[in-house]
Parts: sequence; C-alpha cells; structure tokens
Amino acid sequence: MEFLFKKKLLSAINNNEFYIEYQPIYNGASNASDSAEVFLRWKSKSGEYFHPEEFIQRSEKYGLIIPLTLHLFEFIQENLKKLACRHEFEAEYQHFKFTFSK
Repeated sequence: MEFLFKKKLLSAINNNEFYIEYQPIYNGASNASDSAEVFLRWKSKSGEYFHPEEFIQRSEKYGLIIPLTLHLFEFIQENLKKLACRHEFEAEYQHFKFTFSK
C-alpha cells in the first residue's frame, strides 16, 4: 500500500496534479493585505483530493519533500511572472511577502 502511494506521489509531481492556493494576510497596522500564505493542494487526474497532512508527511518519509518543494517554488515563480506583467503589481505589491503552510 505504501509503495503505491509513493508511486502515486511521484506521478502526481510529474503530471502536474498539484496546485496552489493563496490566502491573503491582513495587516491591521497598514489596513491592507501585505502578505499571503501559500497552500499546496493535490487533486489527482481521477478527481481524488489528498489532504496536505497526508501527502506532506509521506513526502518527508519517502525523501520526496525536496522535489515537492521545488515543484511548489516553480508554481509560485510562474504566478509571480504573470503578476509582474501587470503594471500595477510592481508598485502595489513591491514588498509583498509569502509564507508556506500545510
């Protein structure tokens, strides 16, 4: 059973089954959102959702946490490139910060 999950996890990384969600973090002092929490999610091609607690712990167990983390950073980089194309992004979000969570 564990071997199958490891295989499924590797396949998910290679087949882009992961996606990210952003949760804005509100700063009361500045009265604005100045950061966002980044959540990695997994939905298989068959439509099955996997809870982050499950796949992150198993990624650590199987030595796949580094490839998974690099995959996450690639997503964020792609998103930031798209946002940077918007002129107002540069001025408005120049000091925007991201945090990572399960």
